[in-house]
Amino acid sequence: MRVVQNTQMRIGEVDISQIKLDPKSRDDIPQILKGLQHLYVNQELRAEIFELLQAQVAPKVDKRNGRPGMELWKILVCGVLRLDLNLDYDRLHELVNKHLTIREMLGHGAFNDEQYQVQTLKDNVQLLTPELLDKINQAVVRAGHVLVKKKADQALRGRCDSFVVETDVHYPTDISLLFDAMRKVVTLTARLCESCGLSDWRQHAYNVRHIKRKLRAAQNAKRSKAQSQEQKDRRQALIAQAHQEYLEVAQSYLHKARATLGTLEQQGLTSLVDVALKLEIEDFMRHATRQIDQTRRRVIEGQVIAHAEKVFSIFEPHTEWVNKVRREVAHIIVSPAHEVGDETGRSVGRSLPVHALLATAACEATGTTCRAFGPRRLPRGSSVTCQHQGGWDARLSGMVNKSELLQASLSMTSQRC
Repeated sequence: MRVVQNTQMRIGEVDISQIKLDPKSRDDIPQILKGLQHLYVNQELRAEIFELLQAQVAPKVDKRNGRPGMELWKILVCGVLRLDLNLDYDRLHELVNKHLTIREMLGHGAFNDEQYQVQTLKDNVQLLTPELLDKINQAVVRAGHVLVKKKADQALRGRCDSFVVETDVHYPTDISLLFDAMRKVVTLTARLCESCGLSDWRQHAYNVRHIKRKLRAAQNAKRSKAQSQEQKDRRQALIAQAHQEYLEVAQSYLHKARATLGTLEQQGLTSLVDVALKLEIEDFMRHATRQIDQTRRRVIEGQVIAHAEKVFSIFEPHTEWVNKVRREVAHIIVSPAHEVGDETGRSVGRSLPVHALLATAACEATGTTCRAFGPRRLPRGSSVTCQHQGGWDARLSGMVNKSELLQASLSMTSQRC
């Protein structure tokens, strides 16, 4: 048996609308609690969210029978605190048991010493699925836009600021990225052959070592103390030869992998896991083919590779290279991102990775107007009016930090109470 909220108040319990929060506090907990308080006081918004909680929290369980479970309002409060404050369950356990204002928001009075166990919090907070949080967030954002009190025919303008997040990748060179791609091609093809009963790649460990030896030879060939032009020319020829041998070995294993995939395709892949593995191999093969072409053009033919053609990580292809002005930090490898907010200056979303189209989609999800700034983004001052779609845009799936979005939305509503 589970109810949204117990309507019968106990002795010492404070009504949620009467909870006193410090308006001068700059801590994030009072801001979140004030947003939750507004959510509770607004009857239409509260009814909509309570209906969502009743319908989608453990939908297959009959809430009218069985032993009493945690109230849905308490689950929502605990879930919002955990996501917005980025807490682990031990920290959440300490707050809900010791923080007086949070306990008042949970419905515990001065004479109620009920304590929560860590496992109880884990079992109940996990009932808030990402899909349910999306729907709750949509309702909260709509309520926040109502508080702005815009006219019906006037668009709500938003802002989108570019910023960067450092990416955890090794220093990228064309030959090292080629080795990364070939290593994955060889090992994954060997795994696929083992799953399908083929013995073509029994020596895959040796094959990887063979490719790595050629990589080291190409890297070591660049180390030279040549002074005269003749010595430099001779060294350049050795560098080109080492790279050529490396590319030939990589190309030979690439041809062998293509032949193996052709054989397996003729036999037929019955397992979905094998089909997914084959697609992953083909993706790494495309990376290897690109790196072979760029290395040949740069080292053998002496061309300069355009920055737009370069990839700095085959595992995180969204990574970009940003030069910094400070001399102590010459460069940084980053992932592009955008932060989206409304005209009140409140952030209502963050997407990562993202470009101008995804920034537009983030505003599209909140019914705002997108204005993007920063290098390689929309021109400064340009704006795109987006219409509210009544749900998240598919392009944002898995790319929006929903906890920050919910916290920002609650904070935005709290400023208008």
